[in-house]
Amino acid sequence: MILLGFCFFVLVTVLLVYNRLTTTGTLQTAIVGDTLMHTQRLAKAAPNAVEGSREAFLELRESRDAIAANLDALANGDAARGLSASSTDVQPTLTTLNERWRASERRPPSSWPTRRR
Repeated sequence: MILLGFCFFVLVTVLLVYNRLTTTGTLQTAIVGDTLMHTQRLAKAAPNAVEGSREAFLELRESRDAIAANLDALANGDAARGLSASSTDVQPTLTTLNERWRASERRPPSSWPTRRR
């Protein structure tokens, strides 16, 4: 009877861990897909923003903020989304990507190339 109870406990634990891993992988895939969509949105909005479109500037800001939040969620987890931090295998890549993204956010407009007239 004790052995049966122990086996049941192990089975439930394995199922819970498997469910958690599956859910985390699905959430991470969805976040990566959302990030990809926002990078495409940035590329689409940039030429319109250069021409002075207010809507394009709003799209740029929204996509920039979404990408930053997604990268942070992947690296550190996000309790609101029920997501734990990514595995240690992926952390070095996420750290590099986050550093490059943050550097691009900090770059002042004066360092952007100017168009010659």
